[in-house]
Amino acid sequence: MMEDEEEEKQIETTEFMDIPIDLVKSLDNSRLRITNEDISPLMEDIKHRGLLQPIGVIKSEGVFIIRFGNRRLEACRKLGWKTIPAIVEDKKINVNSFMADNVAENVHRVDISPVELSNVVAGYRERGLSLSEICVLLSLSKSRVEHALRISKFAPEEFKEHIQSIRTNTPKKGKIAISVANEILTNRGTTQEQQKELFKLAKSNDLSGGDIRIMNNLMGSGLSFEKSKKNFKNYKILSVELAVDAKEFAKYKLNHKELVKAFIKGTIQANPALLPKA
Repeated sequence: MMEDEEEEKQIETTEFMDIPIDLVKSLDNSRLRITNEDISPLMEDIKHRGLLQPIGVIKSEGVFIIRFGNRRLEACRKLGWKTIPAIVEDKKINVNSFMADNVAENVHRVDISPVELSNVVAGYRERGLSLSEICVLLSLSKSRVEHALRISKFAPEEFKEHIQSIRTNTPKKGKIAISVANEILTNRGTTQEQQKELFKLAKSNDLSGGDIRIMNNLMGSGLSFEKSKKNFKNYKILSVELAVDAKEFAKYKLNHKELVKAFIKGTIQANPALLPKA
């Protein structure tokens, strides 16, 4: 169940005022990475024109919780400002609702990195929310929430910041596409060391999810990482639908993967009596 389900009290006051920057705090903010490169143009603009739009905060127990305007706040901090214009609301904070409001705009503008989203999702899980509740709260598909949680739990720390949403015709060097990261992490047949090697390879090469799938299959068949790395471009992924008779399948006492391998190797033959008539 969602915690803190008590209805929020009505806003008592809304003020426009200058507030001390050092009293502005964040509450599990989704924008974890604001680099110099990200905000240097904004800093220049603020230097020449001033801050044209105030930030939004909620007054709570002697501090101000940032609601919107994180980049503007960070730019003004770096410019050495002591105070900042703000729209100040005095209200009771519902933690889950506040975080959802704080995250949603960036999520749906594709303005949030996969790692930032994964930290948000992990935070909700730590608070006891189910996947379904998180999906509803952030208006995201179950698969996207699952991918975010998988990155948070299993991706090696040294590669997390390189996992990104890569758009068409954008430079990929040093980046790892979300689809590639998930292909690495969803294969439980590889060791943690092999997964690290795959992340390293993906970071330094323009690899697709299909490339990683072939690598995983090659390593799963017994090849070393180095041999798989050397040979994976000689293979292609083919999607094949295989229909099997349930009783015939049960007779062999094999799982799906073992059955397919045996069929490909020819150790199991199709039963002519079960084949459809031409």
